[in-house]
Formats: sequence, structure tokens, C-alpha cells
Amino acid sequence: SRHVLLSSFVGHGLVALDIESGERRLVEPRPALGADLSPDGRRIVFSPADIDSNIEEFGLDGLPAKPLFNDRFAEQAASWSKDGRYLVLRRYVSVGEAELAIFDRTTQSTSAAVRLPAFGIISVPVFSPDAKRLAYLNDRKLWVILAAGGIAVEVTANANSSPCWSPDGAWLAFGTGSQWMKVPASGGTPVPLVELESARVGLCQWIGDSIYVGADGVQQIPAAGGKPKKVGDFTDGAVWGASNDGATLHVLAVNGVRNQLSFVDRA
Repeated sequence: SRHVLLSSFVGHGLVALDIESGERRLVEPRPALGADLSPDGRRIVFSPADIDSNIEEFGLDGLPAKPLFNDRFAEQAASWSKDGRYLVLRRYVSVGEAELAIFDRTTQSTSAAVRLPAFGIISVPVFSPDAKRLAYLNDRKLWVILAAGGIAVEVTANANSSPCWSPDGAWLAFGTGSQWMKVPASGGTPVPLVELESARVGLCQWIGDSIYVGADGVQQIPAAGGKPKKVGDFTDGAVWGASNDGATLHVLAVNGVRNQLSFVDRA
């Protein structure tokens, strides 16, 4: 992709930047609470920064923004399944109550996976590689639940970042502050991987035998443990996604008061 998505903390919309020509194009004028690119890097889902936030979708090719839902709920924190068919999102259904809901873009149907207290720390939920399970953080505990619904299983406590799945779906990586760990997705004893200064609370990406996290830029951590390696030239950033083939990372790079969603070639 030639484009970078730009946004800011307060009062600005989303801008597409052509990284070859330097030309900027306003693709959404309204302030946004958050945005996420599809695995192919062509579509964006975002939450307008208003009280009745409703997730919308548009394309970097100029496809205009349109609401994904027409309901009374406030929706936030959407993330894509690896095949780009499903979105899992956080939806506030009543005062004090939220749910993790799954939206099927093919059938245009929505189903609820689990209901949660709205006042806990509810991270961005993430699909397992086969889209059959969800992992999420709530009240500093890491949980896994079937995407079809059921009883959530507590995997571990004392987590403070959204997790990421190993490619085979057997493990979850997560942060506890400066320390990054992995734990069996079915639950068990966490395995320490590395301690990093200035670790950012954000998503991570587990690609092959490496885990990519935001800490003093972007760090590549061996999944078996060992010395991390800095990737890219960011001074500060959080990893928010990856292309479907795993070759490109989507990084929210902090630049002064502005956030810049960038593409990083892992090679």
C-alpha cells in the first residue's frame, strides 16, 4: 500500500497520505475515537467521536463512509478477523452493560458472544486465527470465549494489554506493564518473555516465531524468549494490526499530538 492513515487525539478527522508523492487527502472530516484497517489494507472501520458512536466503514480508494449498524447502541473498538469477513466489536447495550458482538460482513448479521460490565477495562477483542474464539481483557484478566458464545474461560490475571494469538492458536501473548509474557490459550502458567522499558498499552502481533509490540518504537520479540530487536524507525508506537500475509505491520506511531497509522515492511 502507498497510503498512511493519519488521525489526531482531539478535533481532527482522518487523512490518507500518499507516501510517494506526499499528497494528503481528507477521507473523513469528523473526529474519530479509533480506526482499524482491514487485513488487506483497503478498508477502514472507525468510531466517530460522539456520544452515540456508531462504527462506520469506508475505503482508502474513495468509497464513502457508511454506518455498519442502524440501532440505538454505541459501538466501539472493532477489529477484523484474519480473512476480513468478520468484525468483533464492543457494544454498549444499556447503562452499565456492554457486550462483545460479531458482525458478519457477508450476511450483514450481528450476534452477541458475551455480556460484560461496562465499567471494567475492556480491551479491543481479537479473533483467533481460525475466527472460532475471541480473546479479550476485562478488569486486568485475560479471557477466551467461543465466538459462537458460551462461558468465558479466565486464562490469566494481571494483564494490562490486548492479547495476540500465536499462528496455531495455542498461545496468547500479552503485556503486564513492562513485561511481556505468553500463556496457553486454554489457561495455565504464564511464561515470561522479556522486559521492555516504555512499553505501550496496545495490541501485539504474533507472526511466525516472533511477537511484535510497541515499546520505544516497535520491538520484535522471539516467541521462545530472548533479546528483542527494534523494527522500523519509530521513536514511539503501538502495533495495531498486520497484513493478511504477515509481511506488513500496521503501526500507530505517535508524533507530537498526532497519531499516524503507518505500514512497516518487516523485511
